[in-house]
Amino acid sequence: MPAKYNRHPPKDHDGLTAKEAAFVRERKQDPAAPGAKIARRAGYKGTEHKLRTRAAELMRVPRVAAALFAPVAPPKPGAVPPTDEQIKQEVRAKWLAILRSKRTSDSDKIKAGDKLMATVKGGFVPVEIKNEGSMTLEHWVRAMGGAPEEREINLPALPGRGADA
Repeated sequence: MPAKYNRHPPKDHDGLTAKEAAFVRERKQDPAAPGAKIARRAGYKGTEHKLRTRAAELMRVPRVAAALFAPVAPPKPGAVPPTDEQIKQEVRAKWLAILRSKRTSDSDKIKAGDKLMATVKGGFVPVEIKNEGSMTLEHWVRAMGGAPEEREINLPALPGRGADA
C-alpha cells in the first residue's frame, strides 16, 4: 500500500515547513533575485510561471512574511558584537549586490554606487559649487572640473573673404 500523502508537513519552531524555511533563507541571501529563482533554489519544482506564482503566494503567507521581515533577534549573552569594520564590510557587500543585480533600476544603481564609492579612499570627492546668479551648463561642468583646457584656434580665412569678414 503506498504511503499516504501528508497534507500538513512538519513545521519548525517558527511554524515554517522545511521548504518555506529554505525559501526564507534563500530570499534573505539574495533579496534582488527573481521569485522563480528563489523558489527553485528552495526546492520547489515546476515551470518558470509556476515557480513565480508559488513565490508570490509564499510572500503572502503571514508566517513566511514574518520570518522574512521580522527584526533580527538580539544577540545572545556573551556573544561578541560585530566590529565597525565588519559592519562596514557587510554594508559594502550589500551595495555591491545592488550594483550587480540585473533587477535594480539605474537610479538605484547610481545611488548605491555613490554610497559605495564614498567608502573607498579617493573614490568620492565632494564638490562644492556656489551658485551666485544664473549659471549655464558650461559653468557647472567647469566648476566640477570636467571641462578641458581651452586653446585658441586660429583658422585660416576662407578664400574670397577678408580676415575681418
